[in-house]
Amino acid sequence: MITWPLSLKKTSARLEVLSAFEKSLSPLSVAQVQVLCPTIPLATLYRVVESFLEVDLIELSDEFQPKEKHFALKDSHGHHVVKCVVCHQSIPLKECPIHLEESIEGFKVLHHRLEIEGICTNCQMNENRAH
Repeated sequence: MITWPLSLKKTSARLEVLSAFEKSLSPLSVAQVQVLCPTIPLATLYRVVESFLEVDLIELSDEFQPKEKHFALKDSHGHHVVKCVVCHQSIPLKECPIHLEESIEGFKVLHHRLEIEGICTNCQMNENRAH
């Protein structure tokens, strides 16, 4: 559950965009948010994303190709995905495979991220058919 920043006014557009990020299993581009929130004008979406970045509700994700920025909710639980290097599909891991608090004595971890790259089943099958 996300704690709403006191410095940010709750508007219907912001709540709708936040809901889209909360429901998403992977980082979203502004274009993807627009598909999920079709009643919100594009300029408003960009302003909402910018305001979320300013108050640390979301963060820029480096999981995808650099041609389009993707954003994900910023949380204290970390962000863990398996990413296909061929089709760029991103699959979130259901639980954290790393237990940092147990292995780093005397250090409070605020956030961490784990990304595993590989080739998904579909791309492996396509690769095998090509040979």
